[in-house]
Parts: sequence; C-alpha cells; structure tokens
Amino acid sequence: MNLNDEQRRALRGKAHKLKPVVLLGKAGLTEPVLAEVNSALDFHELIKVKVRDDDREQRRETITALVSRCGAELIQVIGQIAVLYRPSPEKKAPSKPASRNRGRDTAPSSRRTTEKSRKDTRSRSNRSDESRNAFPKTNSRRPGADRRPPRPSRKRS
Repeated sequence: MNLNDEQRRALRGKAHKLKPVVLLGKAGLTEPVLAEVNSALDFHELIKVKVRDDDREQRRETITALVSRCGAELIQVIGQIAVLYRPSPEKKAPSKPASRNRGRDTAPSSRRTTEKSRKDTRSRSNRSDESRNAFPKTNSRRPGADRRPPRPSRKRS
C-alpha cells in the first residue's frame, strides 16, 4: 500500500480531530493490544495510537513493529502519538452518478408542470391578511424596530 503525498495530507487533515483510540503502556506491544488495534483499524480505517514510552528510540521501534504486524500505513508521528491507516476491505468507494443530471427529469413536459406549480405558489401568496403573518409590516429600516422598547438615555455629568 503506497500513498502519495496528497493522500497523506488528506489523511493527516482527517486525523487532526481524532483522539487516540489505543494506548500502549509499559507492557508494550502485546497480543490483546494488537487485536484491539486491528479491530479499530477494521472499524475506523484511520486511528491514533498513543505510545507511552520515555525513550524516543524505543517508542519508534514499538510503532514500527505495530505498523508491520498490523499491515497498516504509518501516516504521521508527533511525539507519543502515531496515526495509522489501513483501508477496510468491507467499505467500498462511493459510486458516481451515471449522468450529470443526477436523476432529474429534464423533459419538456416536466418543465411545464414546474411552471404551473410556480404559478400555484404565487396565487397562494395572495391570500387574505388573516392567514398571513400576525405581525403587520413596518416601514422602518430594521424589522421589528417598532416592537422594541426605547433605550433609556444616559445622562452625562
């Protein structure tokens, strides 16, 4: 699995808001931790793993071993947090629509019905005042200005 720079950049952007899903402690890389990482990668595809180790070289070795045993791609390492990516075989890429109109009917007959429906909505807007908004229209610049109480004036001394 080889990712180009654009794909890595996009995955780093998606991983920015994520929190670490798996925490590796002093016990290191054990079978239960490996199983948890595998299940998290199957479910999420993109995860963060926090490796709690004081030694920088030991931390790098642990992350490298984790990546190789899980079959994941290492996207980024910042301090104690590593971002891993493995595409899920169950998830499929979204399919593109067959045509550019995306299922919209553009036949002339449907255009005529659309024009008729527009005329119907215009006639509905000419209803009596009772069915319209209960508040009358104002001529002020700000809507609702006449409904607010006046501001108290401040006297300067």
